[in-house]
Amino acid sequence: NVIQLTLPLPEGVISLMSVPLYNSRTKALLSSFGCRASVISPELSETEVRQLPTGDGGYILPAYGRQRLMILTHCPMRTFLGLDKGKEHCTLCDAGKGCAGTCIEDSFHASYPLFPIRFEEGCRVHLMCDRKLDLSLFGPELMKKNISLLLTFTDETEEETERVLDCFLKGDSLSAEGKAGWKGRFTRGVE
Repeated sequence: NVIQLTLPLPEGVISLMSVPLYNSRTKALLSSFGCRASVISPELSETEVRQLPTGDGGYILPAYGRQRLMILTHCPMRTFLGLDKGKEHCTLCDAGKGCAGTCIEDSFHASYPLFPIRFEEGCRVHLMCDRKLDLSLFGPELMKKNISLLLTFTDETEEETERVLDCFLKGDSLSAEGKAGWKGRFTRGVE
């Protein structure tokens, strides 16, 4: 399962990752539809995040966890097995033979976990990043600027989840060396 938690949780209508916020024009448009808070695109750099208008706040920044890269409308396991019909009645995951708990590996040997979500018409499979985002070192400063942090938990144990929450709440680094882990595009932006 994919579980997302926002610290602190903004009030009102929130636009999620499906409609990411990129700039002040996006913020104005989403606000005109009644959104009080919006998830900032994980493609924005720290500099671009700081350039967002600060007057009304309402920002949520992905700060921890595996980021969703893609939603597949087909099951890679069903495709591999040559099953092209009957996906609405599929029981592969229930039988432990589906894509739940599996990964797709690329040519660089990076493993991208798959998380299927069952719907009446068949599964939607979330393809997640091979690495976990870690902006724990930036957390306290961002929260002081009224930016909420989005933490995404996928395959963490209960102990790991507690450790991540504790680090973000206390403003500690998740890394033993006292430096942030993989920072995604936050420190370098899109190249």
